[in-house]
Amino acid sequence: MAENLCEALVAQGAEVVGPVPTAAEALALLTQGPAPHLVLLDVDLQDERVYIVVDRIRLDRIPCIFVTGYDPEAIPAEYADVPRVDKPVEIQQILTKVSGE
Repeated sequence: MAENLCEALVAQGAEVVGPVPTAAEALALLTQGPAPHLVLLDVDLQDERVYIVVDRIRLDRIPCIFVTGYDPEAIPAEYADVPRVDKPVEIQQILTKVSGE
């Protein structure tokens, strides 16, 4: 799914960095090159929650969106403000979240 989403975003003119399969690799990407304008994260990467990545990007004031199959109630309250898009995702859902509509 991540590859399909990347292809769709590139087709819309986005420059995509990733995807990565683990939270550790996501953190490593954040230290390389310029900061991204937006981070799309699944809540779970290889059976590991990505909240450490969200904590890091919040320090850098980078917006993020959860792209997940998890119910909102399964996400800890401190991350309830993170916009989310339910899987299976359509590119228009992401574009709508990004534009703030």
